[in-house]
Amino acid sequence: MQKIKIVYIDTENSVLIPDELINLYQINSAFLTIKVGCWSAEVPITSTNQLEQATIGIPKNLFPFDLPETLTYEIQFSNSILKLGPVIGILNSTESNNTLGKSKRKVLRTRLKSYDKISGLVYVFSLEDLDFEKQIISGYYYQPLGDEEWIKGSFPFPDAIYNRIRLPHNFRKDIIQITGPTLFNSTHFDKYKLWKVCSSNATAVSYVPDSVSYTEPNDFFFMINKYPTIYIKPIRGMQGKGIIVAKKENNHVTFQGSNGDRAICYSIEEIAYYLGQNLTNKFGYILQQGIHSMYKDKKVDFRFYFQKNFEKEWICQGVVGRIANKDSVVTNFKHLSMLLTGKEAIRRLFNVNKKQADKIIESTIEKCRAVCELIDQEIGHYGDLAIDVILDKEKKPYILEINNRIYGTKSLKRLGKSKMFNRIRTTPLAYAKALAGF
Repeated sequence: MQKIKIVYIDTENSVLIPDELINLYQINSAFLTIKVGCWSAEVPITSTNQLEQATIGIPKNLFPFDLPETLTYEIQFSNSILKLGPVIGILNSTESNNTLGKSKRKVLRTRLKSYDKISGLVYVFSLEDLDFEKQIISGYYYQPLGDEEWIKGSFPFPDAIYNRIRLPHNFRKDIIQITGPTLFNSTHFDKYKLWKVCSSNATAVSYVPDSVSYTEPNDFFFMINKYPTIYIKPIRGMQGKGIIVAKKENNHVTFQGSNGDRAICYSIEEIAYYLGQNLTNKFGYILQQGIHSMYKDKKVDFRFYFQKNFEKEWICQGVVGRIANKDSVVTNFKHLSMLLTGKEAIRRLFNVNKKQADKIIESTIEKCRAVCELIDQEIGHYGDLAIDVILDKEKKPYILEINNRIYGTKSLKRLGKSKMFNRIRTTPLAYAKALAGF
């Protein structure tokens, strides 16, 4: 695709377009529509041979926003519309003063490692920075050259937005009204929403553990009489916090929390009291069928990284196997005994060869992809997900949860998977560029 620079000019009211671009795109009109992000205007044009090659001259008063001269843009021309871009927004905070904290700068730097393949205007912003009336967003744009990496400015609504926050419905609706369907990771969903969507689908229902929403002790008794082990999980929990495992054993139920605390209850009254004292998360809990998957008496699960690529297709970027500490009920990073590649973890868990392990992974990827497509249809628009999966003794996969807003990557660093890490960090912006039409 043609790359160009822009230069602001004082002496002209029309846009100056080099003769080579006039000839390349066979432009024969005195007026064009210039489009940048969601902003557009019809402007007079003048052909010229006075500018540097692949440079467009822009009247200084044309744009009601900042479009930096220092960046390189791509252009498209079709139906008398000249489009400059891509313009990509990253919504990463609710408040302006938290848009570029130290940790966020570090993450953003990894996301923009492949900026040379993206080009155009990439900026970060918060909910406070949105001006729907003027259709302008304040924020900070990425400057790949020079001393200052992020520069403050005001910009048009972008071609595509990569959402990193829990976005309120009214903001989501208003943004989409301007940008169209190019806001991705648009709607945060929790464990129970995932269950509701999958359980309503004849195929996907077999890919998730049986679950119910907890409202009263009778919900617990229903599940513990149905399955010998159940997981009690905060609906909006993260990093394994607040998870409790309940096991029915002879004449009692044993509870064990992610913090290591244990309790044994013998009567209905004791169980009800325990639940009342410990299930205090205001967002509620989900009761999930326990799936047995152990390696040397240690819990095992897998993380599958799914993203949409430049072709707008769901792909699996990699798989990590996680083996918990002995007696731990969760496999989040700080409770891990061992980290392995997905293939190696499957080989150890099921004592299979490489070819058999690949087959198990491919089968699981196929099922995960089907669920990704389902949530695209039923919940929102997504492009970046981390899927936690457990495999039972028959090698059947069950999706435990889908991380659809923020997920950790420390596992990749510990495994030395720098290429996988870089792919996972940079692919969302490649997808955003595809959504932008470049």
